[in-house]
Amino acid sequence: MACASPSTEAPTRAATSLEHLGLIGFVPVMGLCGLSLAWAQAAARMGGVATAVAQVVAVVAGVFMLALLGITLWRFMRWPMTRVHDAAHPVRHVFVAAPTVSLMLLATCGVVLDGPSILWDVLWMTPVPLPRQS
Repeated sequence: MACASPSTEAPTRAATSLEHLGLIGFVPVMGLCGLSLAWAQAAARMGGVATAVAQVVAVVAGVFMLALLGITLWRFMRWPMTRVHDAAHPVRHVFVAAPTVSLMLLATCGVVLDGPSILWDVLWMTPVPLPRQS
């Protein structure tokens, strides 16, 4: 069995890994938020170090969330049908709520680490629109 040789022809369609990224990328944000909240709870016994770790992890989760939101919005504008495909896929449909849950967990981290504020209230109540199936 011979190995296929690389083609010298230009592909008719560019490789689009972002097209298939899916909403599963928001799951690490949820995990980082949970880790941050766990460190915040540990602060009662461990002191300021645990609080600092919780804050750093929450900031990392927030930066990751912003990056993912940007990539996802671009993905939805570039390939509009990916929204419908994500919702209709037998495995990926379970992650449709992940962006909204991530926002809620980030708001929870903010309240726990920074105290109540209008920013965290708005973040908690901001829905991420779900894809519509036509």
